Amino acid sequence: MDKSWIHHPNRLSVEYANGVRTFIEIARNHVDSDGNTRCPCRKCLNAFFKSISVVEKHLFMNGFSRTYEKWIFHGDSLFEESTDPMHSTDIDQPTSNGVDINDNMLNVLSDVCHPATSTSFNHDNMNVETDAVDEENSNNEHEPFDHLYSEAGKKLYPGCKLSALTFVVRLMYLKVLNLWSNKSLDMLLTLLNEVLPEGTSLPKQHLWC
Repeated sequence: MDKSWIHHPNRLSVEYANGVRTFIEIARNHVDSDGNTRCPCRKCLNAFFKSISVVEKHLFMNGFSRTYEKWIFHGDSLFEESTDPMHSTDIDQPTSNGVDINDNMLNVLSDVCHPATSTSFNHDNMNVETDAVDEENSNNEHEPFDHLYSEAGKKLYPGCKLSALTFVVRLMYLKVLNLWSNKSLDMLLTLLNEVLPEGTSLPKQHLWC
């Protein structure tokens, strides 16, 4: 399925509108018991459940998350090309400045730290009007993410293809997927810190992830 529309700069375009409609039809099949689904707009970032109508409005108001190319909360498989999460195809891609060029965590943090500005428009009888984001308030709101954003590009260890942030996120995903206990994760982190090269940027406990 062509998902290039999610990067379209003009949310009033026919291409973007058709893409939103396609997504909404898919999302209707992935709702909870209350009829809500995760909203992938650039402000909600799949962290919040919204009604289908609200999701549609959010996608026009805020834009579609640029990093949500695999719709894992809406039917897509997270690892379509490999059954082994630690050997998925994006790990083996070429690197830029030593960091995986497909390391989408930078883009995720960019979405969080620099959300899309709001717009006003009328699309197919859907009246949407919002105020522009106050720059000063927006900067203050996202100050806690500044250090995380600056650290996101650091490699797990010298010569590694992954950033430390991406590795930790994948590790936490495996923890949830396989129902690991906190103790088992701590034991794994202890072992990894012992065997990985000196200078590895890896937490020693799950509480630091």
